[in-house]
Amino acid sequence: MGALTYGTREIPVEDRLLAHLSVVMTQKLRRREGFLLTLPSGDRRLHAESFWISANSDLSFSYSGNRIPSFNQDWLEKMMNESFSSQGLDLTKHAEPAAAPRPVAANVEKTRSAPRERQLMGQRAS
Repeated sequence: MGALTYGTREIPVEDRLLAHLSVVMTQKLRRREGFLLTLPSGDRRLHAESFWISANSDLSFSYSGNRIPSFNQDWLEKMMNESFSSQGLDLTKHAEPAAAPRPVAANVEKTRSAPRERQLMGQRAS
């Protein structure tokens, strides 16, 4: 379990989620785009806490694991799109989407060889 530090507040966040969140936040802040971030609360009395994230925010990311997680592009895109909404990026209801199926090597090879096959059959490759 890692942590997102916002000012003097340390918010516990699972490492894989934190890695994806750091990518989204970095992209937003490079463009100087502020947004609302809602996270599950570390305080048992509260369900969630929301923070305004801007270029002036004092942020840091701390990871407990020693491996860099692989990134799920679909999840990054979903998080980025949600960050533009009026509700901001709400991680209280976020779950990582299933990874998209990867093409089978035979299908990739068939696609690559299709123009050559047409030439061999006497057709012009387009």
